[in-house]
Amino acid sequence: MTSSMPARRPTRALWIMAAGAAMMAIVLLFGLVARPAATLPTATPTAGAPSGGTAPRISLEDARAALEAGQAVFVDVRFDRDFEAGHLPGALSIPFPDLETRWTELDPTDWIILYCA
Repeated sequence: MTSSMPARRPTRALWIMAAGAAMMAIVLLFGLVARPAATLPTATPTAGAPSGGTAPRISLEDARAALEAGQAVFVDVRFDRDFEAGHLPGALSIPFPDLETRWTELDPTDWIILYCA
């Protein structure tokens, strides 16, 4: 016996939660990129980074201190509409899908911190 009820679609809140979880995974994988090793804060390597490598994570406290001292370049990897809704002061907007092609916009000698929230 078939039901005449339409298939149930995920709610907007479910999509927002799923997108938030995906963005948190991005932060964990790409929390810190391209800073000279001698000046890195204590970081925890994260398995599963692109190319089978590891991407160090930094604490919120270290990220906040770097932001306040102007020691790092912060890159917001969310889509433009989310970036426009609010972002860290001075952050650059490079949506995650564009990172592979827009990497050249970043100076590899800078301490680059990717974030998404």
